[in-house]
Amino acid sequence: MPPTTPSCSTCCVTFPTPSVPASVLALVRHADDPLPILCEGLWPGRILYAAQGEHGFGYDPLFQPDGEAVSAAELAPAEKNQRSHRARAMAQLKQRLGL
Repeated sequence: MPPTTPSCSTCCVTFPTPSVPASVLALVRHADDPLPILCEGLWPGRILYAAQGEHGFGYDPLFQPDGEAVSAAELAPAEKNQRSHRARAMAQLKQRLGL
């Protein structure tokens, strides 16, 4: 049976329960813009007990996106880059800019 408080050494967080719901968030803006357009990207998923996968960085091996049977680190980099919170924030920015 897995421990009750898994932790991530790369992000210095201890999680209270296994497979807890989580979302990752990206906010995108240009640092020098006096009237920035703020764009938000959410990627809902769950925190895993153990790291899985070789792609990505940070919490990717511990984050399982909703609807997936694998961690973010197990997704092909191109697929992750199309679906991640960063991709969602950038898509929103492109839409707001009319691109």
